[in-house]
Amino acid sequence: MASAVIFPAWDKALVVGRADLDAVIAAALSEPRRRARLCLHHGPEDAVQEMLIALAPGCYIRPLRQAGAEKSYVLVRGRLRLGFFGDGGDLDRVIDLAAGVDIAARFDATPWHTTVPVGGEVAAYVETIRGPYHPAGTEWAPWAADEGDSAGRQALLDRVMAAQAGSAMSAR
Repeated sequence: MASAVIFPAWDKALVVGRADLDAVIAAALSEPRRRARLCLHHGPEDAVQEMLIALAPGCYIRPLRQAGAEKSYVLVRGRLRLGFFGDGGDLDRVIDLAAGVDIAARFDATPWHTTVPVGGEVAAYVETIRGPYHPAGTEWAPWAADEGDSAGRQALLDRVMAAQAGSAMSAR
């Protein structure tokens, strides 16, 4: 099952405005998977993959890892929690981002990780990762519930949300 993915046509420059953000959020709210993305790159072969992503309440992203990759998230709207896990599924740490407060995180995407919208509202953020995109480069956590397992999905989301936020990665 795919979520909404939008590749706008552009040549020399692309400007994303409030109407674009609102459209991505509306798409996430109407999608069964509760997420949507506006790709700011031309296609999967681009050296930099940059996306405006909206996650609506109830969205579940199975923990994943991308060996050797680094990601940046810049929050545009709402609140977002990043959960990082050990190989056995133990929750190692969580990082909270809030629009207008702690708005960005850059991290090694090799550890298992997931993102969860917080507070019953849509979280929208720009994700940047080195390309090109190769689906085989993404590994899904074997210990985590898949999207069809609603009880397992909810248990993982509850565990991430119950954890105390904190980060050794803070720039402060």
